[in-house]
Amino acid sequence: MSGPAGRVLYEAWMESLRGGPRLAVSDSLSGTTPAEALAFERRVAEAEIRIRAALGSGARTGSNDAGRALVLLSARNLPSYLIAVAALWKSDCVPLLADADLSRSELYGLVSAFRPALAILDREADPDGGTVVDLD
Repeated sequence: MSGPAGRVLYEAWMESLRGGPRLAVSDSLSGTTPAEALAFERRVAEAEIRIRAALGSGARTGSNDAGRALVLLSARNLPSYLIAVAALWKSDCVPLLADADLSRSELYGLVSAFRPALAILDREADPDGGTVVDLD
């Protein structure tokens, strides 16, 4: 496997889910059947399309010199969280993982400090005028 670092992480994860040794990625994915792995991969692909569209629609303030987008991720729902991480890796984005219990003001503080290109949240905390993209 060669290519962008995030894509390599994603491919290694998917390979293990497709039929490699049964490593427990999480309670929700351990013992995954090939059909479940395909469904997971399909949901990741759908989320990747939405992430790329959202990144393409706005200013890329959260990019580093290599052009990789920094994306804030905070979610309480484990399956959605795992799909978002996989989609970010597949898109070669850099996830900035934030505690799911942060308040709106704490999330704004992270956004102000790190200036991510996108924030993926599983609750209503978007800034006024911000773009909302549903990854489910």
